[in-house]
Amino acid sequence: MPIVVTGFEPLDILHGTLMTIQQLEQGRAVVENQYSRVLNREGNLPAQKLVHQVFAAVDRKWRGIGTIPMSGFHLRDEFAQQDAEKLFDVAEIATLEPEICISGQILRALKSRTIAQRSAPCVRRSIPLGRRWYRPKELALRTTPMGDT
Repeated sequence: MPIVVTGFEPLDILHGTLMTIQQLEQGRAVVENQYSRVLNREGNLPAQKLVHQVFAAVDRKWRGIGTIPMSGFHLRDEFAQQDAEKLFDVAEIATLEPEICISGQILRALKSRTIAQRSAPCVRRSIPLGRRWYRPKELALRTTPMGDT
């Protein structure tokens, strides 16, 4: 799938759209940067340095996928007094997915989003459609203690 990073100005968005169409027409699927006046390939080096001073990369468990090595961040020991995981003794959260839920299979490209929209309510509620999130009425009315639907 072609991906083009753009700015938010109308000309940036139009140019990014053109770049995406050009990739499609050429049969390419790469990540391109239309926003080069602000974003370069190296990214924001001062921000990256600060992130690495405060956080360390760790293995993280991802819903529907499982554990991915070095895919998350954890506060370094010198910031333990601000670490909510330690302050509130938060145990690892295990999410139990109903069998009908195929979110993980969609994230791993084992099943398509189209199938999910027709068959799996837990997936339908989290599929972005345009600029809004699709939320069926029956799911939008139910809330958990955390306020998540």
